[in-house]
Amino acid sequence: MTPLEEAINNATNFAVSLATSAVIIDLLVRGDQANLVARDRTNPMELRARALQEARQINQLLNAVAIDRSERGITC
Repeated sequence: MTPLEEAINNATNFAVSLATSAVIIDLLVRGDQANLVARDRTNPMELRARALQEARQINQLLNAVAIDRSERGITC
């Protein structure tokens, strides 16, 4: 691999990492918001149930990302 190809590869990997980090941050924020709605007893039960379901789905996505990164040797 030439130095230019290596630089392009590194830049691409960096961009992908930034995009992944942005998605992770968005999922964390959405998960926190969903948990707040789910735990707020003043909200209707249907809304709380949907929020809890969303929080669980987000948690599953974050777990999948964590497993993938762990397999690639990427840790926080």
